[in-house]
Amino acid sequence: MPTDQKAYRSLSERHDLPPFYRPEYLDLCYGRDNWIGIIDKDLTGNDLLWPVGMMNKLSFNRILQHYFTPRSGIWSPSPESLDKVTVEKLIDKLPRFQHFHQSFPVEFHLPASFREKDFHLEKRTTYRLDLSIGEDALWSNMRPDYRNNKIKKAEGRFQLVKGISIEDFFRIHRMTYERQQIPI
Repeated sequence: MPTDQKAYRSLSERHDLPPFYRPEYLDLCYGRDNWIGIIDKDLTGNDLLWPVGMMNKLSFNRILQHYFTPRSGIWSPSPESLDKVTVEKLIDKLPRFQHFHQSFPVEFHLPASFREKDFHLEKRTTYRLDLSIGEDALWSNMRPDYRNNKIKKAEGRFQLVKGISIEDFFRIHRMTYERQQIPI
């Protein structure tokens, strides 16, 4: 399978891709000549597309995710059909690089494929909290190490704003989840 923009552009016209995977977006973020499209098929014959932004700085080739892009990685019309062998084939198609940074979707379930190819992985998580149970119940249901080590320590670094309208809260909440493409 090819690893180029022309084939990626052609395949992208056949699929309803998320905005961050569309060639027009990639052209705007990386420049027309600074990204490639890695293409293959999964075991069921579905097209797999992986846009990869490239940057060369001080003779170091870097694969980066643009800072306006909340997530990237391998796109599949049915992510559950991705398998370890296919992901490893896609990884092998990457150009030579010294630095790699991409944030994969929450649904991506094969990080071991990257670990086995000597990638360093960092997991970042978005939590959904059920605010309808009340503050006391929320705190008591939380694991003590998160409650004491993570959240309490973070309180001093952030400003807690009280008193915004519920409409404003849900508007901000909805925008955050839409940006991360997580169903509300």
